[in-house]
Amino acid sequence: MKKTQEEMKANIVSMINTKIDVIADKVDKNEERLGEIEKNIEKNEERFGEITLEIGKLKEAVKVDISAEKSNFAKENIRKQEISQDQPNIAKPNIKISTCDGKISWQAYKTQFSIVANGNGWDPVTKARQLAASLRAEAADVLRTVPEEEQLNFEALAEALELRFGEKCLKDFSLLQLKSRQQRQSETLQDLVTDVVRLSHLAFADCPADVRDTLALQYFIDGVKDPEIQKTLRLAELKDLKSALVYGLKYEAVQQASRRDRHLVRGAGITNSDLSMADTLKEMRDILLSLNVKYNRNAQKTKVTCWRCGAEGHVQRNCQARQDQRAGNAPRTKAQEN
Repeated sequence: MKKTQEEMKANIVSMINTKIDVIADKVDKNEERLGEIEKNIEKNEERFGEITLEIGKLKEAVKVDISAEKSNFAKENIRKQEISQDQPNIAKPNIKISTCDGKISWQAYKTQFSIVANGNGWDPVTKARQLAASLRAEAADVLRTVPEEEQLNFEALAEALELRFGEKCLKDFSLLQLKSRQQRQSETLQDLVTDVVRLSHLAFADCPADVRDTLALQYFIDGVKDPEIQKTLRLAELKDLKSALVYGLKYEAVQQASRRDRHLVRGAGITNSDLSMADTLKEMRDILLSLNVKYNRNAQKTKVTCWRCGAEGHVQRNCQARQDQRAGNAPRTKAQEN
């Protein structure tokens, strides 16, 4: 029994000693790590001191540079003031902007507007106001599509105009206008050609010049209002728009001359007819007047007397005695008649 207890005590002591040895090893290792950490801290402190010295040097250098810059800036201001005092006061120019009606290239107008805005020193709100004030015709209608809260936003206005008159949209819209283009009531052939050329340049900007001219020629002929001129242009072997315009103007001049000649001939015929009718009426009026005078003159004469029987009131050819004689009866005397 005692022996067993002693063995147990020996085992417990052995285990305790083993754990103490392990703990001692860990403590030694932690002490080594702590020593390394302390060394690193010392190195960092040295590095921090060096950085602090560098920062101090930089601060001193910056102070010197700032002082020098301030001195130079003050000298420059003094020099500018002296120059401005010697020179007359010239007002900053106010460059005017052109108007935009939607018929010119939006990209070109936007570039021009930006140059003028920079030259005048406009802020974004002023740019929006000036852009809105420069819009005309179809371009001004775009303002109705911009929300009220965005109307002083230059980028919003420019985006709306880009959507309506940008290269892609402008091409499609110009092509649609070109296909439906017809000569208006009081529009001349020259005006029609000018508008067709403008629309063809916008619709076919990427096409070669000869292809664009050929398409413009066809659309011009399709848009001519007069069917006779249009038919003549289709039959003629025309190669360009200029020759088609000249040919159409010549045919139009011939048409106008022919109409004028027909009007003159018709007017002359109507005049002669009017004159002959007037002469006829005058003759008829004269005949009626003469008949009226003759009738009145005969009415004023005395009563007629029959040369055969001597009775009044009838002439010989209407005499009853003559008629009785022809019938075989004895002629009646004047007394018998009475």
